[in-house]
Amino acid sequence: MLTKKITQFILLSLSLLCLIALNVHAATVTTKGHVTVHGEMVKLSDLFAGIPAEIDRGIAASPQPGQQMVFNGQILTLLAKRFELTWMPVQQDVKVTVERASNKVKEADILAKIKETLVKQGFGADLDVMIDNRLTNIYLDVTQQPTLAVDHFNLDPATQRYTASLSTPANSPNAQTFTVFGRAYKLVKVPVLNKRVANGNVIKAHDIKWIEKRETDVSKNIILNPENLIGKTPRRFMAEGDMIREDSVMLPLIVKKGNMVVMSLTNEFMTITMRGQAQEDGALGDIVRVMNTKSNQVIHGEVIGADRVKVQTAPKLAAR
Repeated sequence: MLTKKITQFILLSLSLLCLIALNVHAATVTTKGHVTVHGEMVKLSDLFAGIPAEIDRGIAASPQPGQQMVFNGQILTLLAKRFELTWMPVQQDVKVTVERASNKVKEADILAKIKETLVKQGFGADLDVMIDNRLTNIYLDVTQQPTLAVDHFNLDPATQRYTASLSTPANSPNAQTFTVFGRAYKLVKVPVLNKRVANGNVIKAHDIKWIEKRETDVSKNIILNPENLIGKTPRRFMAEGDMIREDSVMLPLIVKKGNMVVMSLTNEFMTITMRGQAQEDGALGDIVRVMNTKSNQVIHGEVIGADRVKVQTAPKLAAR
């Protein structure tokens, strides 16, 4: 907004202009609403459309890069009278907003520069950088590129917190300097499901995708090797994209409680098979209880396949 000092400066400039001999030609003009200027001065033609070239001149210093100033109805009326412009405000709150063209230093570029510095210091390429302090918008003249230089950098390895002093444009004697502080996080690639999977459904390789998580957010029991997921099933419903704990998946049940199974006993001479009833659920490699349906004897056996159990002790047969 136009400050009191700016208003006083413009009014003083107008009074000084009155002392200058001008060949003034009446011109019919209209005001502009919002304009962007590139130079050091705001000209009449920046405020009014239709200004003849012979009377166009600077009437105020431009705002700083990225900043704005407002010429209200009072100032515009004074300018129109001074230069004998044919102009009348069409509304009571008429104004012209003048903005200085600029190049803005982007936060994304600051983050990229800090990441680059961390990588050079051996932090690792997979990282996430946060800025903790609130950055003031930094604007440069439109003729200057917002390149960045890191003048000083300090990193605490224990807390992974950093402080950086930067300047822009890089290596310029008139560079603006500013300080950034925050924290860096190492990233870990984590395998997760790319769709919802219910208990009983076997996880396959094409059901897995990779995400990156901060190392501090990944607990010790989170699965990082996809081989520990493939061929298993969730103990409960599992949502897409969630990190998966080791105890939240299991091998699929291939022996179900109450189902009939084939029991086998093998030694160096023979293999004996008989039928039994599973007394509990079991996955591959589990030890389960199985009842001989003829003798009602319950023994333990290892699940070796779908509805197949290997026993170590021959179950007693029922008396004839």
